[in-house]
Amino acid sequence: MFYDVNGNVYCEDCYNSETVSCDWCHERFPCSDDHGDEEMCVCGRCYDNYFYHCTRCDRLLSDNDVCWNNDDPYCDDCCPSDDDYSGYIHDYYYKPKPLFYKRTGEDDVRYYGVESEIDKG
Repeated sequence: MFYDVNGNVYCEDCYNSETVSCDWCHERFPCSDDHGDEEMCVCGRCYDNYFYHCTRCDRLLSDNDVCWNNDDPYCDDCCPSDDDYSGYIHDYYYKPKPLFYKRTGEDDVRYYGVESEIDKG
């Protein structure tokens, strides 16, 4: 019996040894494309859409478990406290990382933004 994974054909032994199932979407993919950690296998598409790595400890975080501070993702253990004000004042050239919230299947959707400036406000 043969299996097709991402356009590659595998025999049953190679299918079981060289591919894994994504713990998030349950699709099969080659082990070499695993973006997860020791606890979880994550395919590239799910990693790009639903996961981050902690800025300090590099732990894999789902988008439900991430703590944002100064546009950087942190786990709960590493997230700076609210008493740390060093991340609130930036130099003139600071540009925040854009966050785009999209639904499953909206990978090719373009996003447009509007910048509003208020003078004498």
